[in-house]
Amino acid sequence: MAQAPTSAAAAPAAAQPPFCDPRAALDVALDAARLANPVITGPDGRRYAALPKSHGLTELPNRAELPAWPTEALVFDDQASQIAYVNRFRDDRSILIADYRALTVTARLDWHPHNANPAFHTAAPDHHAATLKLLDSEEFARWNAAAGKMHDQADFARFLEENSTDIGYPDPAMMIEIARDFEATAGSTYKSSVRLDNGDRRLTFETDTRAREDMVIPQKFDLFIPV
Repeated sequence: MAQAPTSAAAAPAAAQPPFCDPRAALDVALDAARLANPVITGPDGRRYAALPKSHGLTELPNRAELPAWPTEALVFDDQASQIAYVNRFRDDRSILIADYRALTVTARLDWHPHNANPAFHTAAPDHHAATLKLLDSEEFARWNAAAGKMHDQADFARFLEENSTDIGYPDPAMMIEIARDFEATAGSTYKSSVRLDNGDRRLTFETDTRAREDMVIPQKFDLFIPV
């Protein structure tokens, strides 16, 4: 007796485990460790936050928190006001620094500690200063503007006459006389200069008619003016 053929279903293939990248798995483990405890204290006592590259750290400001030290850089044009301010805030670290060219005297109130202080090797913030800005007097500004420049003979004579009261030596009347003599020789030709025993110079001028006129110019003159 013949038997009908039978067919058996094929057994399913065994499931393959998903591919796992060891480096990616390690990165995930490290990121998880950083997020679990991100704050690290360094050997110098400072604290750091170790975060994954995909994360950021943002400081949340405290509007009620005051700075750790004064941060002021005030400028005064009155000496008494600067002295009063400095006396109020100075301590054994404070120093004065004068800048001759800038005409300033600055009190650095939170400068670094003195070398006799046990804290000598520590740094101070140096964020608190009071500067006195010295202003030129009107007389000084006028003479300083004219110094070091070549002037027309008549203009220089007029300048000497207008500012003769600022001169202490020689006598102002003598400077006025020199200024007038300068004006008188404005159209003359300069001929010679002779140095006298006291350092002054005798200038000789000659007019077109060959008339000679001598003028004695002081070697220097002193100004008595407020600075």
